[in-house]
Amino acid sequence: MAAYGLDSAVKLASNETPFGPLPGVADAVSAVLGGINRYADHTADAVARCFAHRVGVDRDHVAVGPGAVGLLEQLALAVAGPGDEVVYPWPSFIAYPQFTGLAGATPVAVPLVRQRFDTDAVIAAMSERTMLVLLANPNNPTSTALTATELDRIVDAAPEQCLVVIDEAYREFVTDVSVPDAIARYADRPNVAVLRSMSKAYGLAGLRVGFLVADPLVIAAVDACATPFGVNAAGQAGALAAFEQDDEVRRRCAIVVAERDRVARALRHLGVGVPVSHGNFWWLAAGSGAHPLAEALERRGVVTRPLDGGVRVTVGTPAENDRFLAALEACLNDAPDLLSGWTIATGQQAQRAARWLDRLESAMTRLASHLDREHPGRTAPVPGEDETWDAGQVWAHVAEFGQYWLGQLTAILDAASTEPVPFGRTRRDAGRIEAIERGRHDDPAEHLAVVTASAGRLAELLAGMTNEDWERAGVHETLGVMDLDDQLRHFHVGHYEEHADQLDSILHRSPATQAGAPAPSASAPVASPLERRDALWRSLDSGREPP
Repeated sequence: MAAYGLDSAVKLASNETPFGPLPGVADAVSAVLGGINRYADHTADAVARCFAHRVGVDRDHVAVGPGAVGLLEQLALAVAGPGDEVVYPWPSFIAYPQFTGLAGATPVAVPLVRQRFDTDAVIAAMSERTMLVLLANPNNPTSTALTATELDRIVDAAPEQCLVVIDEAYREFVTDVSVPDAIARYADRPNVAVLRSMSKAYGLAGLRVGFLVADPLVIAAVDACATPFGVNAAGQAGALAAFEQDDEVRRRCAIVVAERDRVARALRHLGVGVPVSHGNFWWLAAGSGAHPLAEALERRGVVTRPLDGGVRVTVGTPAENDRFLAALEACLNDAPDLLSGWTIATGQQAQRAARWLDRLESAMTRLASHLDREHPGRTAPVPGEDETWDAGQVWAHVAEFGQYWLGQLTAILDAASTEPVPFGRTRRDAGRIEAIERGRHDDPAEHLAVVTASAGRLAELLAGMTNEDWERAGVHETLGVMDLDDQLRHFHVGHYEEHADQLDSILHRSPATQAGAPAPSASAPVASPLERRDALWRSLDSGREPP
């Protein structure tokens, strides 16, 4: 404000919560101030026991430290040293190379692909010298996330001596059912350690409390590297009080998620591509223009975090987010060249992505609205054919095609040649027919979990594509050359819409609907994203993943 003569400014730079302390936290902190002439419990045992109980592990699997970043430093010192290697995707959390250097180890940075971790490249980068693999999930600063299947591959491929560290500082903001809770999934794996933080969703950034869940041998080594009394009395008291506020934490996270998604949609329609965010921030992939863009925003009273390759912007209050949107639009109107170095689609291509993403979200909402409905009818036959489907066949097909066509689209985008790439299958493909028959009697909730996961990966791909990606084309056996819009219409978003239409039509022809029961529509009310996540995760957690 002083530098630019501003009357006000907003700070959207450090991924802090936009709300004040949780109820009871300030009182709990005040209550210990009379004893601050004494050291707090060095092991923060009460906090550790409370956290261990909450996440379902034994106390000896938990270490408490001055934020997740403090524990990460202890991990690096405990596990890695000269001659060792530390593998991490890049860009990611800035502390990863810092602590690797502090330990004297060699950093091995693996470039992202379309703002996401390249699972194959991470696995290829591991060697007999790899002692740590550091995975921020969701990733800071790009906001993207690894699925359970991707994480499983990395964990399973890690060399015997290697510890895979999954940094879940933003876990509470994740609503995608295919992004796993790493503690629940890997707590019994001795080669996995999971970091959690109370700085973000719990609003204790100023008190510095974080957790590590790992094998007791790892915990003992990490504790041996701890700074004495690293978690002070105020932090311990605040953490215990914050743990009593789960309902309020969920409410606040839901508000942040709603704002996160609203502003991301607005950015894309503005012509600014951003990845699908799984945290409480957005990534403006401005490339070489990151620092000029951040300065231009500051001049308009919006403080962000410029990094190599982009600008990270924290989700604030609705008023703060609107100020950011207005400031960004003004910056781009005044200096359109700020978009020239972006590594995600901009302009008309970003708006193109926005339209497809909006349609995909609507299609998922329509499919979800059918989950608890009876569908006694059958579909109309495909023109020129006699075959009709029951609802079970429709669900089985919707569940099986998403991952297949996503793989085909990825192959087109990754092809070395820019010429149209052969791709796809026909309706008579044996694998397609077998999958439909095999899954037609399965629980629709299981199918919807798989569909949601596949659609989430498609959304991430569309949101992370470059302007050049949008110019790609493929050659289908019967449909000929198809640009990206043709493919999305026939095999991806339009395909989901087609089968939502089929489920609608079965209901319209069913006896229950004809007797007066309402049929669903695109605007039919469904559960909130957080409620849908909880319900769908239970079916995904059984181990069923997209094929």
